[in-house]
Amino acid sequence: MSNKQNTYDVLKVEEYTTDNGEVKPRFHRVGVAFDNQDGDGQTIIIPEGISVSGRIVTKARKEREADAG
Repeated sequence: MSNKQNTYDVLKVEEYTTDNGEVKPRFHRVGVAFDNQDGDGQTIIIPEGISVSGRIVTKARKEREADAG
């Protein structure tokens, strides 16, 4: 097993309808998740004050460019 711990964004999925009637997902980041050291599952951290319900997903975290300005 690798010593590198994978990091994931925890995302709340919200569906919306575009102007042409197509239904698409919109993702809101609500927390972070890490692989457990034993490789069996994940630990999910949602900050205090954030309440979520419904469908949530985890996706591998991608490098983000710094905001310009």
